Amino acid sequence: MERAFCALADPARLQIISFLAHMHHGKAVVDRHGQVFDGTTEASCCLITQSPSRFVPLVDHLYELEAAGLVAIGHQQDLLTCSLRPHTLKSLAEELMAFATLEHQNGCV
Repeated sequence: MERAFCALADPARLQIISFLAHMHHGKAVVDRHGQVFDGTTEASCCLITQSPSRFVPLVDHLYELEAAGLVAIGHQQDLLTCSLRPHTLKSLAEELMAFATLEHQNGCV
């Protein structure tokens, strides 16, 4: 879980997770030019990561999110298919809720 929390500490990675969460079925496809598609929308990765650079930083962020267990990445020719791993996000949320419950039980509301 620590690696997932560290990955989400980066604003660009958090923005990618948010972007994927709003995509159809939590999935998107990234082409070699940094264009992101979900079947209904098209966006430049610089709009997702708030970075003027394009594909390489986006891919670096995606691989870090994959290593943290937050996204799954598939390869199809020159495309990357990215999808959220909701079970990991749910586990993170449950861990945070456990902290909140523990804090409440200790009278630190």
